[in-house]
Amino acid sequence: MKRQMGILLVIAAVLLAMMGLTGCEKNPEGAVSEDVELQSFAQDENVDLLFDEGIDDPDIEGTTAPGTPFAFKNGLGELLSPLNNVVRYGRRIRERFPRTLAIRRIAPDTFKVFLERVLAGNFVVVEKLNSEADTFVVHRKPLRHIVRRTAIFVRKATDRVSDNPSDLERDRRPRRGRWMLNAISLLQGNSPNSTIRIHEVTVTSSGGQSFSFSDPLHTLLEIPGDIPVFAPGEEVVVQVSVENNTPNPLPDSSGALEQVLIHFNTNRHQHHRKEMRFVGKDPVTNFDLFETTFEVGPQRDAFFHAIVDAIDNGTIFDSDEGTYPYRSTTWAVPYFIGQP
Repeated sequence: MKRQMGILLVIAAVLLAMMGLTGCEKNPEGAVSEDVELQSFAQDENVDLLFDEGIDDPDIEGTTAPGTPFAFKNGLGELLSPLNNVVRYGRRIRERFPRTLAIRRIAPDTFKVFLERVLAGNFVVVEKLNSEADTFVVHRKPLRHIVRRTAIFVRKATDRVSDNPSDLERDRRPRRGRWMLNAISLLQGNSPNSTIRIHEVTVTSSGGQSFSFSDPLHTLLEIPGDIPVFAPGEEVVVQVSVENNTPNPLPDSSGALEQVLIHFNTNRHQHHRKEMRFVGKDPVTNFDLFETTFEVGPQRDAFFHAIVDAIDNGTIFDSDEGTYPYRSTTWAVPYFIGQP
């Protein structure tokens, strides 16, 4: 009798364990479904605040004028080092790898997501061969540029926002079902062997706003309150401090070791850029200081990015790929054009 009771108890324990496992399976299935939805949202290329490809110059290999002859080279000509007559330079991104995600729950319905993407292609330099003939040579160096940012996503109890449609317009937070993009960091990018460090970016608008950034991946901007808002046509002054620890410094005539560009009014649909002006050395840190002004575009009610783009002089002005490989660091600041 005792033996039979023991067998029955063992059977009951097994059945209870099976029931427990069956009950536990339901929650992981739900979690996986929500996780897939979150991943899809974070990888959505149509979310302008998550835009991360603004440094491509797709027309970089175009001619400077109709009918201008080019001598295209697959490699870099050894006899053309250094390059003395650079007329154009930029990136031709050939491969955009999918974003990779690292997701961490920081509250019951709040997730911190680290996003990273690799951009690959060529850094292109167009050199004019001489001052008399309109003949140019195109130099290419392979490039890999890794861009990354942090984002905060919140899962709401319902996908209903409000009975008032204007609430969503003022909210401006991108949504996907019950998921909402609640905050983002700046976008930070660099080549794998970059010697350039951007220390600070200051943005000041003609409307009286001023923002200063010194830690791009740990500066979380809540949406919409922390995102800079500019009116169409406003002038924006950007100031940058840069340190370059290149082992082979190649100063230009001004003394700067790098060139710094600003890509502005940039999103999935458009891209503008200009060179920043070297204004000297910081008297305390000896960092290179750059400055420029750009005009906010006429578009309204849309997100854009201003990308500070520092490129080592050797990358641009010397064709020796071994001594002067592609080296660059970028920061991108999001902003909104419209009413505060």
